[in-house]
Amino acid sequence: MKKQILKFNNKGFTLIEIVLAVLILGIVFSTLFFSYSALFQAREKIDRKTQILSQAETALLRIVEDLNNFYCELSPLYKKSDDYDFESKYFFSAENEFKEKSSTKLKFTSYSHLGFGKNNLKSPSEIFYFLEDNILYRGDFYYPYPKTEDEKKKLSYPICTNVEKFNLYFYDEEKNEYEFWDSDSSEFKYSTPCVVKLELELYFDDEKEKFETKIKLPVFREKEE
Repeated sequence: MKKQILKFNNKGFTLIEIVLAVLILGIVFSTLFFSYSALFQAREKIDRKTQILSQAETALLRIVEDLNNFYCELSPLYKKSDDYDFESKYFFSAENEFKEKSSTKLKFTSYSHLGFGKNNLKSPSEIFYFLEDNILYRGDFYYPYPKTEDEKKKLSYPICTNVEKFNLYFYDEEKNEYEFWDSDSSEFKYSTPCVVKLELELYFDDEKEKFETKIKLPVFREKEE
């Protein structure tokens, strides 16, 4: 009986086959790496955008709350600062600077003071908003208020970043629009605005998002003739 002899090929893989296998694996892993990298970058971008939008929403709600609690003295309690040579304790003042970078300042008195414990007094405080280096800040001061704007800025805190524009428009009782206001000025006949329009524009990477709202103030002082 003849024995069947099995022959085995002990040659193994050639160098070309190994190189081709490595190249194929490299292409597969590179494709997976760049796919996951793009996915993670997209996720990070979405998370960053969500965080900025959440900041903006919180900031808008805070501004609306402050304006909804605006306070000023009406006649006959109100006394013109020109007549008595002193600054009004309760006021509304704002200015817009429409430059390459928006630079807006808003100051008014409101009952929406953010205080804690014994400092949470039930009296109006000065609310101060300003935009600087694309960051929106908020200040909150009890009377007597800080004397200088630099002092107020040092005591303020950031509430929103990535702010491209923070623009304000004001409307009197005849619905005339203004880009600034001063309730202690004869130019406005010592009145306060009836409505405030707010525009907040944010940027992230190459995208921009704009928010806009109008707030009717709870009280306003009519023009002094």
